[in-house]
Amino acid sequence: MSTIHLEVQGLGALEVPYGTPYEQIVPKEINGLPVLGLELNNDAVPLDSPAILEGSKIRPITLADEEGWQIYRRTLCFLLAKVLHDDFAELKCCIRQSFGHNALYWTWDTPLSECAIKVAAL
Repeated sequence: MSTIHLEVQGLGALEVPYGTPYEQIVPKEINGLPVLGLELNNDAVPLDSPAILEGSKIRPITLADEEGWQIYRRTLCFLLAKVLHDDFAELKCCIRQSFGHNALYWTWDTPLSECAIKVAAL
């Protein structure tokens, strides 16, 4: 099996088997914050991507980074949309990004009291 050389911020130069998922290469958390993704040669990539580029420079992304907050917000939006679609298919919810560092907000097309009852059932 061939190997490739990588440079991981905080770990230095590493030699790993070709195709190893990055989640097996980088630490699970940094300074108590979970690693949510990676910056690979200035591109954001998911942790389950395989290591296939020789000489790559890798920087783990956590909630301490703006990119980490974007990954976190998008994941929350996806999970909310998935739950609403699976459990409340008739309910229409619009998720919108807010300005500044706020996470997100959503609007409902049904009366608030009915929404509260449905969401409380979750």
